[in-house]
Amino acid sequence: MKWAMAGTWVFSIKGLEVAAKMLDAGEHRLDALEQAIRVVEDDPTVESVGSFALPNADGIIECDAALMDGADLSFGGVASLSGIAHAVSVARAVMASPHTMMVGQGAYQFARQRGFAPAAMLSDERKQQWQAEYEKRKAGGTLGLDTHDTIGYVVRDASGHLAAGTSTSGLFFKLPGRVGDSPLPGCGLFADDERGAAVATGVGEDIMRGVVCERVVTLLEQGMPPQQAAEQVIYNLHRRRAGAGYTVGNLSLICMNTKGEIGAATTREGGFPMSYAVDGDIEERLYQPVIGTDKSPQPYVKTGV
Repeated sequence: MKWAMAGTWVFSIKGLEVAAKMLDAGEHRLDALEQAIRVVEDDPTVESVGSFALPNADGIIECDAALMDGADLSFGGVASLSGIAHAVSVARAVMASPHTMMVGQGAYQFARQRGFAPAAMLSDERKQQWQAEYEKRKAGGTLGLDTHDTIGYVVRDASGHLAAGTSTSGLFFKLPGRVGDSPLPGCGLFADDERGAAVATGVGEDIMRGVVCERVVTLLEQGMPPQQAAEQVIYNLHRRRAGAGYTVGNLSLICMNTKGEIGAATTREGGFPMSYAVDGDIEERLYQPVIGTDKSPQPYVKTGV
């Protein structure tokens, strides 16, 4: 194996195709990650990431993104960033600064100082969807769209270095300033050459409560196979919350050990689609949920792909 890379959701494959060419050419893992995520941020069909995403309750797109390098634990993240087209590239700039996280207006000012151009980020289609939701809620209706599909990638390059990256606009109609798991190390992503890497997607509030990426990397460090580690972490978080009487949102996770082997797990009814590439051979996979369709904390049964 020269390199390996995996991404969340079907829309990750477009970015993976770009990153594969870069990794084949020996380009840096962070460059490949950044460009892969930018492809998704620019995709007009994706409602939960980047310039064409659904906005918050005020009709504003607020984006969260992060990158982490397993070689030296370098990290850069942004949260509640508005008016800049590529949140992941701003996160990369934060990584190169003395800081690790910038948020809100401060993140926007940081981006402008680093040469990022302002961007109009609300398409007519998304504005119409927001208006319809606004009118529905005004009339006492409930949320019509459930969007929390973070783009996340884990990668192992030809030198054996690991990295992870994420980008999302978060939940549709979220409160302004709400931040999910995606830009938080240990929650939405983690990478350490000596332990493993992981990215998460789903309802950020539950993912943060479980610190799922740190937990799964710890299991990888202890020698657990990636598939077993992913399923155990996702199942245990669901069991813990559901057993306490809470409704648990969709949870999905991809992890990669230091060998470039992956595992993935989900609670999502219908399964979790993702993409995986080894040395340029790209495939799509669908992982089945580790819980029953009634979402009850029943005994765990391994499912795999």
